[in-house]
Amino acid sequence: MAKIDLVFNDIDGCFGNFKKPKTYPEKQSLAGHEGLLAKIKAFVEAHPDVKFSACTGRSLYLCDNIIEATGMNEVSAVEMGQEIYHPLTGECYGLLAIVRQDLAAVGTELKSFIANASSFEDEIKAALSNSEIKQMKDNRKMLTYEFKAAADGGVTGEQVYDFLNPRLPESVKAEIAAGGIKIVVSKNAIDVRPSIGKGEAIEHILEKLKRANAGCLGIGDSYHSDIDMMQRCEHVACPANTDEKLKDYVSQRKGHIAKQPFGEGVLEIYRTLI
Repeated sequence: MAKIDLVFNDIDGCFGNFKKPKTYPEKQSLAGHEGLLAKIKAFVEAHPDVKFSACTGRSLYLCDNIIEATGMNEVSAVEMGQEIYHPLTGECYGLLAIVRQDLAAVGTELKSFIANASSFEDEIKAALSNSEIKQMKDNRKMLTYEFKAAADGGVTGEQVYDFLNPRLPESVKAEIAAGGIKIVVSKNAIDVRPSIGKGEAIEHILEKLKRANAGCLGIGDSYHSDIDMMQRCEHVACPANTDEKLKDYVSQRKGHIAKQPFGEGVLEIYRTLI
């Protein structure tokens, strides 16, 4: 295996156990995390021969300060790979029109629908009154709702989609049926987004950097959101708080499972593998 010289880092569950803001346009607070983030940044700055990239489901709006605080210094993927961002230059662009030109038009329609979703905000809250549902208005390329899980007395992602479906543009519905737009449901969130993700973002970044994946390390904590990214990396690792399914994958790949959780686990991974 090649020496590690490029690290792709998930943010939530890796750099910290962050609590997202309750309302938009409130920014992400780093309170309680400053010391650990500073340690990560110090490690990054002490290893100029290694590049560090973020690969996150968060929008750029809710992670730019985390990226800055940790010193990430290479082309990164945000919003589940829908956008590409370079923290040193500020360059930011959508990935869909580059890797799936056939979906560019419907992606524009979805973006317009997302921008207008506030028009039925009161209606969805009334229809799903026990759900504490909220649209993640910081997202620009995918429609995301977070809600209280059914197991906690809330709702399922399927119930949320049942509300959204009749309101979606017909072109978006057609692409959902064709697989060009996917519905991604977890216990407390639902995404409606073009069928590209972290995996395609990693492939694009490697192509942009004119390199292969040899020497790349992928660090994640969730099989649901990180497996596509980690499958594109030669080396894999995860902090102790990672879900069991992804731990099994890392173990099968003979990767490193940290003894420490969250940011301390990431530092352990850095110090062990780099």
